[in-house]
Amino acid sequence: MAGSKDPLGQSAKRSKKKSEKNDELGTSQSRKTRKKKAPEKKSPNKEPEKPAENLERSTKKKKTPSHSRASNRQRAPSARERKKNTPEDVEKKQIKSASPKLETDFKVIEAINVKKLRKSDKTVEDIEDDTKKALLANPKSIREGTKKCVHMWPTPADLEKLKDTPKPWSIPHQRQTQNLEYFLGRMPQWYIEEKFLKHPGDFTISRDAYNKYILSVKTKEPGNPCAHFVIEFAETQLVRNDRNYYHRIVGTVPQSNTVQGLINKYRGSTTNMLKQNTKRDAELLIPILPCQSCIYSRQEYNYHYVFVRNPKDVTTKEVFSKGDGYKLFRGTRSIRLPTVTESVIVRDVVIKEFDAQTVETLEIIFREMHIVQTIRFKIGLNTVVNIEGIVTVQKPFHVCYKLCSEGCLLQYLEKHDDDLKKKDKTGILTELACTMYQVHKLGYIHCDLCAKNIFVDIKKPTAKTSKEAAEPKKPRYYIGGWSHAIMEKTKKFELDKHSKLSYRYLAPEVFKDKELNESTDVYAFGLMIYETFTRKKPFHDVEDKDIKKHLEENPEDRPSLPDSISKSIQDLITECVDADPEKRPKMVDVWRKLRDIGDPGVSSAIKQTQQDTK
Repeated sequence: MAGSKDPLGQSAKRSKKKSEKNDELGTSQSRKTRKKKAPEKKSPNKEPEKPAENLERSTKKKKTPSHSRASNRQRAPSARERKKNTPEDVEKKQIKSASPKLETDFKVIEAINVKKLRKSDKTVEDIEDDTKKALLANPKSIREGTKKCVHMWPTPADLEKLKDTPKPWSIPHQRQTQNLEYFLGRMPQWYIEEKFLKHPGDFTISRDAYNKYILSVKTKEPGNPCAHFVIEFAETQLVRNDRNYYHRIVGTVPQSNTVQGLINKYRGSTTNMLKQNTKRDAELLIPILPCQSCIYSRQEYNYHYVFVRNPKDVTTKEVFSKGDGYKLFRGTRSIRLPTVTESVIVRDVVIKEFDAQTVETLEIIFREMHIVQTIRFKIGLNTVVNIEGIVTVQKPFHVCYKLCSEGCLLQYLEKHDDDLKKKDKTGILTELACTMYQVHKLGYIHCDLCAKNIFVDIKKPTAKTSKEAAEPKKPRYYIGGWSHAIMEKTKKFELDKHSKLSYRYLAPEVFKDKELNESTDVYAFGLMIYETFTRKKPFHDVEDKDIKKHLEENPEDRPSLPDSISKSIQDLITECVDADPEKRPKMVDVWRKLRDIGDPGVSSAIKQTQQDTK
């Protein structure tokens, strides 16, 4: 019945029209058939109608309105929802809505080259200080790559050169290994393990005393020991008739034209080629720079400012002294700061040049540098003679010391003996004894205390007025001669290896027991007190070539004390040079007795305070 009408279709149309009349909101209509209603005119006396509550509408999925009583009730927020609506969450939602880039990770706001959306009234200096504090307080951000220090690539100078270059930037390829930012120069392996490698995956490149490149890495093995792999430069002949030289780890297959290329090949491997080739559970994750990415600047000293990467930054001038195995020069040391435009600080220094470049020489240099820098960081900058820099990149090896204007203590006493009183000399010794007491607390022993290893410097600041220029400058006293110092409480003394020590200041039991410890330092300090007040060396009537034999044959011999020295100082010297090491005072007791002799009023006030607190 082609021409007849369908009664079912007519009924469906009538039901559809009826539903459209009853559906005021148009939820049952499609988007195309939905009619737009003309806006109603608002009457001034008529109140606006409230929108329907709990009505979910979506253009993707249509939902019929629920007319049940339970759906029309207002539901109270749960405890979980109240916990979510904290001020921090609200702030995060605002930032996310303002910038879609921050939706994936809220911490990306702290990354490099991402501007912060929050407005602050802080100055540039305040922002830099806050950034530095946050950098030092959160070292994990540097290890994850969200932050960087000024010594890491790209440095401020690199950024200035790359500002017109489109991103992404890549680290330039270095043909010379010593130009790599994670190259540390020549240094012993114990120093690399103690100073630089702290987490599994940390690695660095260095050289040994035999000019071989060493890849050092912290392993994931039990106890996290460090592994040191020798990188050779030889004909590998992995390809027939290939006579070119390549860098590779000894006993492995991967090779490259440069050390940087070899490191990138291991780091870019998805199967951990280093573990497969070396049979060690190690992986190259984070390169460690000489500055250690400035992560530990508040916990320990920074090696970056001691390490001289370019030997041309150290200039030697005239020779003024020679010793057993070394020469002393006057010279300068240039320090290059990481700024946009090259900024250089030039300092006058004393340069020690070693005649031999052996493993023992390298050990002496780094042991002395490590002890000096640790003391300066933990005790104070004005306590010991600073090591301004070390040159181990090429031979000969150099160590740069701070230049003290007044020379050693004996020279200063001879020049100002008429001006110095007994109280002034006692004050000098009190300051030195306090420093040595703190050094012994750190577990270090000097082993070569004498007046010639105490240096005096008078800083000459630029005076703004004539009155300031006329005021006398206060001298500072520094302890030097740390080349024989040790990092243990006791050291075995071998005459052949320590022939450079001054035998005049050695305790008599050293020749018998062959040990150096804190009590032998106290003995040497007692003789230095004698030397300070008399301006004479102990046993000055015995020549240097005969002093060792004299002390071995006469262990009870002591310098005679003149009457010009006060009774209290004489008693202190006698206690320090006692033949029995157990009867000698500790360095803290020497410091307290010198303080009491120099300023009795201060000591009595301290004792009174201690009694009041009890």
